Amino acid sequence: LRHEPPGTSHGGNNNGNQPQQQHNIQLYDISSISMKGQKKWTWWLATMSYRFALRLRHLEVSSTTRPLPESQKRAIRDRERSLLQQTLDLLQDLMDMDGNARESMVASVREHMADTYLGSSVLIDDADHVETAKASGASGGGSGSPPTAASSGAPSRSPSTTPLLPSKTPIVPMKISHAEPIPMRGVQTNLEFQEHQPYYANVSVDALNKAQDHLVNGIKSLSPLLERDLEKRRLRADEGQPANRRGRRRRRPGEAETKTGSAVGKGEEEKEEATSLSPAMVMQLFGMNYKLVNVSLRLAEHHLKNYYSSSAMHALRTAARRLADAVHLLDYYDAEMSSGGNHLESPRIDKAEKEKSIQIQYIWLLEHCGYFARSFASDELWRDRGHASGDDVLFVLRDVEAAFENENDGAKESGGASHFWKIVHSDDLFEKSKGRVGLKSLSAIIRPNEMETEQAEQAAKAAEDILAKERLLQREKRRVLVASCISYSRAVFALRDLMGGGLPSSSESIIKSGEVFSMDQRQILNLLLQRFGDACNETGKILLASLQATLIQNQGGTKDDGSQLAAEALLESSQFWFAEGLDAFEACGDVRNLALLRCNLCKSHKWRANYGFAKAKASSKPSSKHSEDCLQEAADQLLKAHEDLGQRDVDPRTWDMVSEELAATFLVLGVRRRQSVLGTGNASIMFVKRPLSPGEERSITDPMEKALKVYDDSGNAHQAAAVHYQLAQTFSKLWTSQLNESHTRKKLAKAFEHYGAAFGYFSAHLQGNEPTFCVLCLDLASLYASITGEEGLNKALGCCLDTSEAFSIQSIEATASIPNADARNRWYESMGTVAKSVEERVFRLLRSLVKLDQDRYKEMYREGLSAKLVHNARDDEEFEGNPKASLLLALHEVLVVIKTKYKA
Repeated sequence: LRHEPPGTSHGGNNNGNQPQQQHNIQLYDISSISMKGQKKWTWWLATMSYRFALRLRHLEVSSTTRPLPESQKRAIRDRERSLLQQTLDLLQDLMDMDGNARESMVASVREHMADTYLGSSVLIDDADHVETAKASGASGGGSGSPPTAASSGAPSRSPSTTPLLPSKTPIVPMKISHAEPIPMRGVQTNLEFQEHQPYYANVSVDALNKAQDHLVNGIKSLSPLLERDLEKRRLRADEGQPANRRGRRRRRPGEAETKTGSAVGKGEEEKEEATSLSPAMVMQLFGMNYKLVNVSLRLAEHHLKNYYSSSAMHALRTAARRLADAVHLLDYYDAEMSSGGNHLESPRIDKAEKEKSIQIQYIWLLEHCGYFARSFASDELWRDRGHASGDDVLFVLRDVEAAFENENDGAKESGGASHFWKIVHSDDLFEKSKGRVGLKSLSAIIRPNEMETEQAEQAAKAAEDILAKERLLQREKRRVLVASCISYSRAVFALRDLMGGGLPSSSESIIKSGEVFSMDQRQILNLLLQRFGDACNETGKILLASLQATLIQNQGGTKDDGSQLAAEALLESSQFWFAEGLDAFEACGDVRNLALLRCNLCKSHKWRANYGFAKAKASSKPSSKHSEDCLQEAADQLLKAHEDLGQRDVDPRTWDMVSEELAATFLVLGVRRRQSVLGTGNASIMFVKRPLSPGEERSITDPMEKALKVYDDSGNAHQAAAVHYQLAQTFSKLWTSQLNESHTRKKLAKAFEHYGAAFGYFSAHLQGNEPTFCVLCLDLASLYASITGEEGLNKALGCCLDTSEAFSIQSIEATASIPNADARNRWYESMGTVAKSVEERVFRLLRSLVKLDQDRYKEMYREGLSAKLVHNARDDEEFEGNPKASLLLALHEVLVVIKTKYKA
């Protein structure tokens, strides 16, 4: 402590004859004096310790030109913590003396103590601590108030720094990975995303926990003042007095805030004055809540990466409550400053910038909630290592939502709802689903659009009843996926509002592809959209799987059954989630996932086509071409997937997958149109009253030819042979209905051409394709038999005899090696049915040929009958207990005998 009484000295001057003022320095051992319990010296020691701690902090942060060694920085931090802890101990002693808690100063010390653990990642901003000295003086009760960040020039920690946003992660067209939450970075409040060192990213978990403890204690020291102030406002409101008026007069410039440091003996009015909450203290409390949210979210990110479920849940709940408190305080501050009165001398802060910072924290919180739910649905380690259940995850997300619901009422009491509360209570999925999707309703079922209101409710209720009977793990997975969709949707909505500068209308989608944003902003939005689209896609797939199980379980039911209504609701709901995911992937330009989702949407259209569900927004009576229309919509989705990818080199694997699905869809579409126009079975077209027009023929053959081209390009010979077979069946029906001989020959030639191509493949790849090959040979035999004369019947017989290898011992032994018993039984059943048809066709053709040329075919017919009657089958012990195999071998011997005579 320095004391400078006036004095003169006769030596040591600038010009030799001017006297120089003498400085006398008197030193006091404040530490020893304060031990005597004198309040004055205790207060001075506390303020000096605090001031030295601030200067040490300033020394550490401001050494940018010549960075200090790490060991020296560590020593500075240790000394700073020691000084701050000494300040806290002395303030506690002062409170024991006079009962004044000095809440603002204690909170400030706690905040600086937390900053020593958070390191240099905290940015400097003195704007929000202009009134800290005044607030501390009011709390301290003495003229020797401690120096503050504003008065001493030391760096203060301001909540104006925008919280952490996702880092620059390249957006590549790959399937979304949920290995870790989106990493966050610090950004400036003008939303120009800069390349900062990750905010608190280099701070250890232990340091974050210690900083969290100090911030919590600092908030506890100021919270009672806020509660008392709010209680006074409510009492005054009940008495009819204006809530924004205080019982103290405005101080004159230079007037001391308090007469003495002790509050003992003062009147009730002065005591109330000393404990009132000033706007500066409100912002101090806001800043600590703001920092605590950042620390909690960083801790949550660490816990989520390591499957620490309980710690992650606690961190998310803490972040939600503190963020809601911060918004409440900001609204409270705005109401106080708007009331005027004795706060006119307080500088106003930019509330819009503060709300932007809080809104980014809210986006970060929602992203972590969405990640937690999505990761739980796909990663079993959350159950094995984290010991968490689906209900635990849902309770956390509901608690986060409830934190903001409760605070909204308080915000209205203290000044009206701000723009942030409008963002919080805007739910795009809730509006699109007409109230069916929310954290309180996680069934993922929506009402079918094409039904009447009452019937749609019945369908949705029936679908929910079916889903409620699923296994527990299935139910939990579906529910947490829906919760993940809700969190990501709200995060996208909030970020898009932050980037666009305004709330869209309720009918406006959260995604506008025409908006232009900065690169960093767009990447952050793309990451959220990718994860939202992925969660929607998984939800739709789960509902589609439930639909499949329901249809298999209730085969043969009538359309008015509850199961049918439930199936329609499940299908409509799956398409709703696929459409949401489609919009998200389109907005972020993720072409790979966009193409894969279109494949899933194609499957839903196929289900609608196969089971006769009424199309959305269609009449109650579907048209006769309902299936074809649904299949065409499925094909259109796949064509768009190819358009999205552009070319195969972008993603060859995805391109080939889409191509395979597209070719299969075209093939099914062509077969459906053929069955609709020409009928099923192998009956000739001659029974049709009128020949088909060229357009009708092309509508059948064009999809098949497109499928054939896709399979040829991809090198899928097996599926190409299947398409050749279907085209051959089509032309075998068309050739007899042509109006002139030239067209008849062309159609017949195409039928033989496609049959030949299919026969060439399946004869060379007989193993595993025996039933298909036999049916193909029978159809080709029918085509030959339709040609008048012996030649046609002879070739038909040759086609039937070619099936002999399908019934040989080699085929049976290959089937016996199949490990799946059900697959073996299905093969034997199919071959048994085909064997009867082959045997019957062979002897019918022989009888017809005997009538035409008895000398040539009579002996052949006799040998065949002899082999059939004697059953000259191979005596093999391996098949003694397998009568089905014995019957096939017997037919093989008959065909071999006839074939030997046929070739002779």
